[in-house]
This record gives sequence, C-alpha cells and structure tokens, in this order.
Amino acid sequence: MCAVTGYLPLDLRANDEQALIEVYEKTPLLKKCAELMKFGVKASQGKAKSAADKAVNDYAKRIWSEPDTPIDEIIAELIEKVLYEIDANK
Repeated sequence: MCAVTGYLPLDLRANDEQALIEVYEKTPLLKKCAELMKFGVKASQGKAKSAADKAVNDYAKRIWSEPDTPIDEIIAELIEKVLYEIDANK
C-alpha cells in the first residue's frame, strides 16, 4: 500500500518487512517522513498549524489527481509550502 499510495505504515514492525525496505530505497523521502513521525518534531500551533494542515491535505490530493507526478516531487513541494506557512504564520 505504501508503494502505491504514499501512505506510511502505522505499525513500526513494518519497518522490518522487505517490501517496505524496498519502497524506502526507491523513495527516500517516504523514509524520512517515517523517521520524523517516529521521533517527532515540534508541531506548529494556531494559525500556522491550520495553514500547514490545509497544505498537507491539498498536496495529498495531488497524489490522486496527478498520478503522473512523482510522489517524491509532491512531498518536496509540500515540505517547501509547509515551511513557508509556518514561517509566515508565526
């Protein structure tokens, strides 16, 4: 599922599965996202959180509406957008 949709597994035991290891080798940004989710990062609050959440939702929809766009490209654009929103809405 991760390879097709870009969704990350919820169970950390999946990290030992060969299929997921191969997905992470092909798409290192997914692995980085999983690492950030595992160890956590300080989340924005207030207006910045709302703007970042909207960006995540908007860009996630692109996975389905733009199937020819590589997921790692969408994620890279999303990261840039979220960082901008966090900075602009401090």
